[in-house]
Amino acid sequence: MSQIGDSVKRLPLKREIAECDEWATATGKAFFIQELSGEERLEYERKQLEGGLDAKGELDKRKFVNSMKSLRQDIVVQSLVDEHGEPVFDDVSDLESVSGEIVTRLADQAMKVSRLLPDDLEDAVGNSEEGQTAATG
Repeated sequence: MSQIGDSVKRLPLKREIAECDEWATATGKAFFIQELSGEERLEYERKQLEGGLDAKGELDKRKFVNSMKSLRQDIVVQSLVDEHGEPVFDDVSDLESVSGEIVTRLADQAMKVSRLLPDDLEDAVGNSEEGQTAATG
C-alpha cells in the first residue's frame, strides 16, 4: 500500500456527542456516536438488504419490520463509543432493557453520522449516475 493509502487509513472516524443526555447525567460520562468504518458499513448494508427478504428473495413486510428493529440495535452497538473510542455495548442483547425511544434516537443519529439515511443513498446513486453520464457522454 502506498504512503497515501497508509495515511488515509490512519485518519480518525467522524465522531459527535451522542444525543443521550439521560445517560450522560446518570453516569457522569460522555457518550459519542462514531461513524461506521467501511467494513462495518458493508455488514450493516448486507443485513439491511437480506433482512426483509423471504426464501425466494422477495420482500416480506413482516420480516422487513423485524429486521429494521434489529438493525437499529446493531447500529447503536457499532456506533456508540466512550471518550476513548471504545464500544459501550458488546452485543445487541445489552440493549434489551434500554428505552426503545433512546435506542431509536441513537440509531437515527448513527445513521445520519454514517450517511445511511434514504436521502444519502439517493444522493449517492444520483452522483454515481451523473458520473457515469459525464464519463460516457
